[in-house]
Amino acid sequence: MKLLLDKNDPVLRQVAEPILESEFGSIWLKELIQDLFNIMKEKCAVGVAAPQIGVSKRVIVFGTDYTQRQNLEYSIPDTALINPSLKVLSEQIQTGYEGCLNCGGIMAHVPRAMEIEYSGFDVDGNLISKKASGLEARILQHEIDHLNGYLFLDRVEDEETFTTKSVLQNKA
Repeated sequence: MKLLLDKNDPVLRQVAEPILESEFGSIWLKELIQDLFNIMKEKCAVGVAAPQIGVSKRVIVFGTDYTQRQNLEYSIPDTALINPSLKVLSEQIQTGYEGCLNCGGIMAHVPRAMEIEYSGFDVDGNLISKKASGLEARILQHEIDHLNGYLFLDRVEDEETFTTKSVLQNKA
């Protein structure tokens, strides 16, 4: 299994390359997606993007099956999304704590659009299009940021909100 990059790795600041039509259904793409799901499961994460493991391709996985987060609004099934894009549907902003597997235990408040519509393709090239709100919208915005060379640290507006995962868990 591939390892997660350090937050200072230049791959995390690149705009990831799209998956070509000829690559859909390929063994290497299926293996990449499986690696991403394995990391998500091992780290109890809600999402992982290919650049996080040094693969500068537009592939993300997400879902809530492995999270230890309490009080989920609803369950989000494991989803692999290739060449994703999103459109903001609401000017309403939600601010919540985010962290990143590449940034250790650092967390901070990040404002995100409350409602989005996203689209992309599954491993076989079939179109996926869906409206999302709340946690699902936050996850998609965070993971697509990875594909565009952004970390959640770039989105923090109030530096006073920086904390660590362990401090937040102790407050709960």
